[in-house]
Amino acid sequence: MQGYKCSVKKRMLYSTCKAPLLAGLEEDLKIEIPKKIEIENTEEITENQLHPKKILHQPRFAKPKRAQARGARRLL
Repeated sequence: MQGYKCSVKKRMLYSTCKAPLLAGLEEDLKIEIPKKIEIENTEEITENQLHPKKILHQPRFAKPKRAQARGARRLL
């Protein structure tokens, strides 16, 4: 779709036909579409947006050390 360079009629036809087309692909042909991106220019998208890097090992949260108490500990 060429964005605002084409007529309103063509833009409305595109927006009307897009959802049923995608639904038909997913339901009838069992094609999964994991990500949908709408851009006007191919220069707007980067390789990282198309194929993001997966982090396999995420470090665990390090619990902060207990603050130093002033005096003896009290039980409540």
